[in-house]
Amino acid sequence: MGVRPTAQQVIAALGLEPHRTCGLVAQSYVAAAIPGGALYFLASPERGIQLHRIAQDQVYHHYLGDPLEVLLVSAEGVASRHRVGSDLAAGERPQLVIAGGTFHAGRVAPAGAFGYALLGTSVWGRVESERVERMELGALGEVFPGALPVIKSFDSV
Repeated sequence: MGVRPTAQQVIAALGLEPHRTCGLVAQSYVAAAIPGGALYFLASPERGIQLHRIAQDQVYHHYLGDPLEVLLVSAEGVASRHRVGSDLAAGERPQLVIAGGTFHAGRVAPAGAFGYALLGTSVWGRVESERVERMELGALGEVFPGALPVIKSFDSV
């Protein structure tokens, strides 16, 4: 695949397929002894991470490509923004812990060299697709008005 693989090369190599909330996804591990697992996901400007939450804790891991900008809004309505990537000097971190019950959305950082972000997520507990709660950013701001400034700053970039 060379030094800088294209998004299509990554998609083909990992067998990624469209997912309703997380761009393109492939399950990489399902735990047998304790519920949980891991998956790869690729976000692009065309397919970001849609705003959603699950009941389980999870950890994002950055593997390749541009940073992922992530909006988190906790169950208590506390909002924050993060960059998951490899440029530690710029404040990025290669992992991001997302507590269960936290709404989160993500997008590829603009003006990147790759045009995509390849990450993974590890989850403890089985995620049942019918229990994934999705919401629009505007509606989230109505539910958590104290988080509105951070939500608007994320939505305006």
